[in-house]
Amino acid sequence: MRERTLNDLCTPEVILERVRQMGPIRLDPCANPWDTVGAEVRLDGEHGRCGLGLSWDQLARGGLVFCNPPYGRGCMGPWSEKIATEAQKGVEIIALVKGDWSTEWWRRLRKHAQAICYWDGRIPFEGGKHGSGNFASALFYFGGRPHLFAHVFAQAGDERVIQ
Repeated sequence: MRERTLNDLCTPEVILERVRQMGPIRLDPCANPWDTVGAEVRLDGEHGRCGLGLSWDQLARGGLVFCNPPYGRGCMGPWSEKIATEAQKGVEIIALVKGDWSTEWWRRLRKHAQAICYWDGRIPFEGGKHGSGNFASALFYFGGRPHLFAHVFAQAGDERVIQ
């Protein structure tokens, strides 16, 4: 098993419980060996299974995609492009990202999302080389059920349906 890196922070159960209220997670395009997302299909970068290089619509087959991309320097640009591209194909996606609204990648996600939840407080990410994140976070929703997303995340932060 490979050694954990800074980008191996795992999504805590407090987030995953809410995501699963939207339905079973079919695809995790940003899996790592330690995550507990429990997706049916996991893309972990091993053996050509990179979430940036494969088509999510075929792998998700109409199911929910949960994406917690790596936050390291230079990572969010390509991931935000991939998320927006897959969302435009009709893939239902919940993306957990760092709260960095001053960036181009943030504006790209905001432009294509149907709903957003600005998470209250800091998220206690699990594992990783340097432990938990020390920053604001948000969840973007892409798909046809933005009002359900807003309902599910209503007690977790400031949620909004984007018209």
